[in-house]
Amino acid sequence: MDAFKSVNELAVAGVSEFALRSFDGSTLTIVGSFDLCYYHDIELVFTGVAHINCPTCFRDPIFRDAGPCDDGRRFSIESDGEHFQILAADVGVTVAKVIYAEKAK
Repeated sequence: MDAFKSVNELAVAGVSEFALRSFDGSTLTIVGSFDLCYYHDIELVFTGVAHINCPTCFRDPIFRDAGPCDDGRRFSIESDGEHFQILAADVGVTVAKVIYAEKAK
């Protein structure tokens, strides 16, 4: 089963903004939404990250599992006519709306 199937379908349907949310040296979280100011609908969590080559923000991506490599698996991202990659042991995908708490006034 393709872990990115639902992500790519949602990206085509309008979940167009994606951004790196956090990276702790081993775990990378990328979130996606129509408007990342208020919430996200998609969360991709890459574990055992060995290499990251992608912008911090990108639009209308297509994600692919490009297969095994020396450091785990090679995951590719195509966005704006460019190709990027993440080398990691694994990826988990969650599709659910996460609303960001409003800041106290």
